[in-house]
Amino acid sequence: MLDEPVGRAAVDTTFGIVASRWGNLLREPRPEAGAWRQLRVQVRTASRDSCRRDPAVDWLYDSLPDELADTVVLHCRLGMPVKAVADLMGVDPPGVACHLLAAMRQLPAAALERLEESIPHP
Repeated sequence: MLDEPVGRAAVDTTFGIVASRWGNLLREPRPEAGAWRQLRVQVRTASRDSCRRDPAVDWLYDSLPDELADTVVLHCRLGMPVKAVADLMGVDPPGVACHLLAAMRQLPAAALERLEESIPHP
């Protein structure tokens, strides 16, 4: 996980990019999905240089495709309900449920339990 100032910078950069592409995003069937993809790129870029990385989250992204890993982090790590995850990522709730099911089938139960632990704070 990124520390707060780095995370805020990634979000601010994403807002700027989304604002500059607003017209194009609105033509997409799911504008929020395009914004989510852009946020993923910004967070990944910022996290390369971060010294406060979470090994459990890093392992998750090494083990699963990005969309599955995003879904697991939002639902299991951050405790977001399925509908909220779907709204944020620009997918349907059944898609989120499928991602979670696929992740549970691919990952050891202990790995998911580690992700569900509370987020460490400095």
